Amino acid sequence: MAVVVCSDRNLFWQAAFFLARSLASDREGRLDHFLYCSDPLDARFRDLLGDRVTVVEKQAPEVDEQVGISSHLTTTALLRIVALEELCAAYKQVAYSDVDIFLRWGSFAELTPLAGHDKPVAAIRDRSLWGDKPERWVARNYFPNLPDGVAGQYFNAGILIANGPLYLEQEVSARSLAFLRDHPEKCHYSDQSALNAAVNGNWLELSPSWNWQANMRYDHLIPLRNPRLVHFTGPVKPWKDRLRRFDEVYFYAMETWLEANGMQDILSALPDRLFSASRERMRTRMLGEGHDPMAMREAGKAYLNRTDFADTGIGLQVYGWDEG
Repeated sequence: MAVVVCSDRNLFWQAAFFLARSLASDREGRLDHFLYCSDPLDARFRDLLGDRVTVVEKQAPEVDEQVGISSHLTTTALLRIVALEELCAAYKQVAYSDVDIFLRWGSFAELTPLAGHDKPVAAIRDRSLWGDKPERWVARNYFPNLPDGVAGQYFNAGILIANGPLYLEQEVSARSLAFLRDHPEKCHYSDQSALNAAVNGNWLELSPSWNWQANMRYDHLIPLRNPRLVHFTGPVKPWKDRLRRFDEVYFYAMETWLEANGMQDILSALPDRLFSASRERMRTRMLGEGHDPMAMREAGKAYLNRTDFADTGIGLQVYGWDEG
């Protein structure tokens, strides 16, 4: 299996941090790691990764300006379409990950028994579908613009496990790019929209442990459920989390890694650790506005407690804590 992340110069250290954790988790050396870059990789990161990671410099495909691109969803995200196409020609399975994802425990190598299934990709449903009903905005304004099979089977593209042969056979990358170029106005979430349109609901469902999409609705469950991978969707990331919305474990792990690798210039740009009463008041107000943790827990319980996910089917434990 290959593991690949994509980055530009703005997220090089975050990409290197993710790759370092994935490499450390692959104790048996079953994974080949790749970094696709749209900018030349700084020498210090190239030296840090060494021969453990193959660096590929590529430009992202050009798309219409109507495609949904924001400050936290850049054109570099489109590199995943290129990377998946190229790596699927050489591997039976390719695990793609965004760089704003924290590997808490486990390894992508655990999913190698899924090789040979009959879907082009394995993925995790989008957080908008975790509750007892779809979130209102996507149900009314977004899903109706995509092919019919997408609405109830819409995945978040932050983690994708491509089935190499079928991904190529079904031309998923080519059809995704075609959808981006033919229907830019429908691609509110850039290539995530296009990938979903190309697959049209025909994907293998993994448990949310493989892509726990951090959000104030479900953040309080992370220490309790202990998913493998936490995905910081949205503009707030641990490295620019001035209100400390996320647990300190992420920030401190990143800070420790940066210190160990002598990256003082990056450390100096991180939010300070100092306690601030005004910060505490703002964070308390932010977390309390319109979110009832128990109501959110109950709304998502049926989905989160399912036992029919593909990873469960190959004998994997879904969450990090054993009920026993």
